[in-house]
Amino acid sequence: MLLRRAGWPVTANIAARAASMTGAAARRRGAPSRTASTAKLTVTDLANDCTTDYDVPLGENLMEFALEADIELECACEGQLSCSTCHVVVLSDHFETLPEPEEEELDMLDLAMGLTERSRLGCQVVMTPELDGLHVRIPDPMDPDRES
Repeated sequence: MLLRRAGWPVTANIAARAASMTGAAARRRGAPSRTASTAKLTVTDLANDCTTDYDVPLGENLMEFALEADIELECACEGQLSCSTCHVVVLSDHFETLPEPEEEELDMLDLAMGLTERSRLGCQVVMTPELDGLHVRIPDPMDPDRES
């Protein structure tokens, strides 16, 4: 394969190296990059009928990661705790590992469609080593009470 840029040939080897990027660009493409600084996250997206595994950098919240990885999770307030659009349901046993929600998060969750006892806002769930293997469900906005 021969690519051309500004009239100069670029070999397939250079193209292959560019395609093997790491970091945020690779995460956006869904490339695996599992290291000690990431935790596994499984997302079940009911609106799109799919379940996908991701490696999330430690310290990043679910909403930020969803934006970077093109996961269809609404983020209307961009993490300012003034909406409930990044609402997720924690399916794994990690729910008890999460810190207790602050009063502001509980107030916003009261507005969420498809609220359950295991609901959290994605902007408030920060990935830690203890959350490795976390499984969350993104409710279907057209059928918020649907569970599978």
